[in-house]
Amino acid sequence: MKSIVLELQHAAMERSSAVDDLLRKCVVIATKLGLGDSVAWARAELNGYTAAENIPDYRIVPGEVKSFNPYNGVWLPFIWTDGPPEGLRERDVRQSVAEIQDLLDEESDGTLIMNLPEKMAYHLMTSSNSPRLPVFIIGRSSFVKILDAVRNSILDWSLKLENDGILGEGMSFSQEEKQIAMGHTYNIENFSGVLGDVTSGSLQIGDYNSVHSDLKALGIAQEDRNELEELMDRAKDAEPEEKKALIKKGLGWVAKHGDKLGNLSDSLRGWFETVA
Repeated sequence: MKSIVLELQHAAMERSSAVDDLLRKCVVIATKLGLGDSVAWARAELNGYTAAENIPDYRIVPGEVKSFNPYNGVWLPFIWTDGPPEGLRERDVRQSVAEIQDLLDEESDGTLIMNLPEKMAYHLMTSSNSPRLPVFIIGRSSFVKILDAVRNSILDWSLKLENDGILGEGMSFSQEEKQIAMGHTYNIENFSGVLGDVTSGSLQIGDYNSVHSDLKALGIAQEDRNELEELMDRAKDAEPEEKKALIKKGLGWVAKHGDKLGNLSDSLRGWFETVA
């Protein structure tokens, strides 16, 4: 049977492969390997980033505020005394990769139009005494670069998996491959805190209380939280043989809940590796 990792690798090199299809394959692979960070990143790219989520640098794009003059059909730039305010020099692009691709398919010229937040647009209209609605004009190439950044990240991720001996057979991975995955950090996109503060930061050894509220917020059931607390408490002072078994169980717990844990899975995995 074919390796799903190599299939993803091959598809990522083909320009004809849709980026959202690549991301769905990433979700499948990362979920089966218990790589919560990778699942969270791929889903954010598939579904779009919410207002509460920080975004990777490649999704912050430069542009210019302009308004359209219907009388002569010309886009007029806003005139600033000291240059545009900091928040109007670049914008976050939070749309899903499918929406970005649709924008590129619809617009064939060199620019794309992005609406400004309603309050910001109103403020610009009143302060400039202009009846024309201001919008943010972005070069088409900036959107192309976003999709290329996602594609390249997926390719690098698949190469890292292959290099570590994780290939899969068909849609399945061996227990050995899952263990290898649990022993490494695989961030498809190497940025921290992308999905918000709830999953950022590192754990201090034995500090279960520091993540209790985060686990609850992430929807981890009380029974499962209790299990993790017991594993962490016992692993600290256990004898070598028992500690080894507890760490194995702990890493298994992280893999089991990786889909919900997001970036927190790396911190928890790191805790168990450190206590060993």
